[in-house]
Amino acid sequence: MKRRNILRTIGTVSAVIALAVAGQFAATSSAEAQGRFTLATSQPGGAWYPMAAGLVSMYNDKVPNTVWTVEKGGGSSNNKTLSAEKVEFAWVSGDMMHAARDGKPPFDKKYDQTHFRALLQLPASHSHWLVMKASGIKSLADLKGKRVAIAKRGSSGNRRAYQLLGAYGIGEKDFTPSYIGDEQASKALIDGRIDASVDFVAAPAPAVSSLSTTHDIVLLEMEPDKAAATRKKYPYFAPMVIPGGTYRGVPNDVGAFGVPGMFMCLDRVPDEVAYQAVKVLMGNIKELMKIHPAFERVQANPLIESITTHKLHPGAKRYYKEKGVL
Repeated sequence: MKRRNILRTIGTVSAVIALAVAGQFAATSSAEAQGRFTLATSQPGGAWYPMAAGLVSMYNDKVPNTVWTVEKGGGSSNNKTLSAEKVEFAWVSGDMMHAARDGKPPFDKKYDQTHFRALLQLPASHSHWLVMKASGIKSLADLKGKRVAIAKRGSSGNRRAYQLLGAYGIGEKDFTPSYIGDEQASKALIDGRIDASVDFVAAPAPAVSSLSTTHDIVLLEMEPDKAAATRKKYPYFAPMVIPGGTYRGVPNDVGAFGVPGMFMCLDRVPDEVAYQAVKVLMGNIKELMKIHPAFERVQANPLIESITTHKLHPGAKRYYKEKGVL
């Protein structure tokens, strides 16, 4: 993607969020609203938040007699929020959904997901191992003994960072972790308070793009043998590429890993609402790509039931059948 297009895309984010929030307040005055629905997404600063804000704004315009709001969260924490039925819709990380169901770390118990229903497969978020060029760090192996921002405690990015560093024999006690998000991490890198940061966010990541405009950066990638070993141990990691030119000063393709996200909802969501949620998103991909290019990789994947181990919502199934993918 051309740099000017990336910057133009990122420049629309604030406006989209403002419009989404304004639309939420305007929509709540509708006495005819048949239902209010909340979509849990990421923290502001991640790619999911502006994507969800833009989508919610579109839902308020195009899904009749409904009121939609966006709620900040995370690929990990959204599993708890949806399980507790505090929201009707959520974007969740695929690996964290399985971990929450089984009560595996970072979750301390099993979370009931019998009321989860699948809608769509979201793009995988690219792993961004970020260092300043002046640091001299050239490999993930060099992070041993360093100060590394590994996303917020308990987040999906936090868990994945430990898994990938494990390929180099780097455990929790072998570096100094900082549990902060990508925007805070960028500032800490500039100030010299950390040596590296990692986050899983769809490229182009706003925080990384902003940092690259003012500072020389390097994106680290795993060596082929380490990548192969990681995939064997954690098969849910998908190999990805951050295209060269996505960020200033990074002209070559960078190998990355990601875990596809899932657009999930509760079984109590009316069939028509679930149908419209899927139809409006898939029918307006080009418009949504103005918010973030990652929308191009949203999929009506007929294998989603086996991937998530959850049934398709009947409303989503109606859409899949209409499009001939079921």
